[in-house]
Amino acid sequence: MTSPSIDEVRSLYSKAEAAIKLYERIGLDNLTIPLNELRYAGQHILRAETGADAEKSKEDLFKAYRHCERALYDAKEATILCLLETAASFREYDVTSDEFESVLPGWKEILKRASLARQFVETSGQVKDCDPQKLDNAISDLLDVRSKLLEIEPQIMSLRERKREAEAEAERIRQADAAASAERESKAQKTMLDRQFLLSFSATVSGSLIGLFGTLIAIYGTFPESRFLGMALGFVGFIIFTVATYKISRAFLLAKPQKQYHLEKTK
Repeated sequence: MTSPSIDEVRSLYSKAEAAIKLYERIGLDNLTIPLNELRYAGQHILRAETGADAEKSKEDLFKAYRHCERALYDAKEATILCLLETAASFREYDVTSDEFESVLPGWKEILKRASLARQFVETSGQVKDCDPQKLDNAISDLLDVRSKLLEIEPQIMSLRERKREAEAEAERIRQADAAASAERESKAQKTMLDRQFLLSFSATVSGSLIGLFGTLIAIYGTFPESRFLGMALGFVGFIIFTVATYKISRAFLLAKPQKQYHLEKTK
């Protein structure tokens, strides 16, 4: 290109400076590269205005213009990336699009505009190859998105906190229900074991009495038939006593670990 005029360089310098200031208002990182580009541009402008050699001054103006271009596009690119990161950070909140919509009507349309701006930058390649007006429109849309998001951020944080509290309360209720269910099951099992113990104990007593009665008949019976009946009764009583005693022992063995578990749980 032909060497730009000093006014063209100054105009581009002002645009780059404005782009840097815009980013400084919204960004957290410094803009070392664009600022350095402007510093180099300023050096070439100073040389062009103070130099005696006309050709050398044209060359310095040309270099200054290029440095201003790089400063401008680097600042705009950094601005777009920062704005996109701001929009993306809100998507990481544990809040659905419908919940966003309840806090910020038109959220889905805002999100669509941010998405279109991102797609424009991605499909346009390098920022310097983008249409300047479309690039500025994309930045303007993203700035509007950022402004609205920052405005509702306290509400979004409050909404997220309420959701977390509700989830924690639901988990607490679930654990309480599980504990109550386990307690009911434990009580039901204990009741069943107690009943089994009583039945077994009753069977033990009954078996002992039947065995004793049969033994007496077998010993003191007058007729052979009665002695045989006594032996049979004694054998039946012995079987009942043995089975019932086994069940009682088994019930004690099953109950012992449970008692130990409850003692450990109480500790």
